Amino acid sequence: IDWSKAATLLPQAFKEKMQHLSLGDGFALAGDFTIPHNDLDKLTFQGTIQAKNFDILNHNLQLLNAQIYLDPNAVQLKKFTIQDPALTLTCDDLSLIKHRDDQWHLNIPLVRAEGLRPSLLQASDKLRIKSKSLVIKNAELRDINGILSDPESYTGRGNLYFHNPAKKNLFNILFAIPNDLIARIGLDLNLLTPTMGNIFYELRDSKMYLTKLSNVYSDGRRSKFFLSKNAGESSVALAGNLDVKI
Repeated sequence: IDWSKAATLLPQAFKEKMQHLSLGDGFALAGDFTIPHNDLDKLTFQGTIQAKNFDILNHNLQLLNAQIYLDPNAVQLKKFTIQDPALTLTCDDLSLIKHRDDQWHLNIPLVRAEGLRPSLLQASDKLRIKSKSLVIKNAELRDINGILSDPESYTGRGNLYFHNPAKKNLFNILFAIPNDLIARIGLDLNLLTPTMGNIFYELRDSKMYLTKLSNVYSDGRRSKFFLSKNAGESSVALAGNLDVKI
């Protein structure tokens, strides 16, 4: 199935979401379709959805599997999994229900990612690059709710644990420091590079707001990092913009 073409058979809210997700081909459905005569709007399906080397959000991933049920007023995914060198993602239950206001409401009790290596995420038009050091060993987002067509309505909460080993002669700090200042004060930039720890966050207003850093240290636990209490909230926008105050 090429979703860029098949989306024309779906309700308008789903057409728009398919375009936003940039879904391409590589998908397959297996199961039972029911299509009343001359009325695609009442189509129902129950079975499985699978994909190999598929595109989503302009990235290419290797494997997807899920059980699916679809009717004019509901979509349910069960045992949803994505497997790729960049991550393993699991979600036991995802539901979309059409309410009386004609809005599709999203509910996901829990989605979990393990072994996430951002550097291994392969853009759809590029080769996969060599892995860098940052690994998000596990991440969770719980109690996700919202209106499908309104990302600002999405809410949820979660946490992750990351590991980012320090590298010699390579500094991965969150801000730039003039070289002449570094030379004068003899600053060891590894002190300013978080290498491990837990991050807690909340999803609201199209952003992940960081609520707590727990046991976030530099290499050798020589520095410990905290969120600033006086400079406002820290956040990561769903579009990717970073605003962190530590």
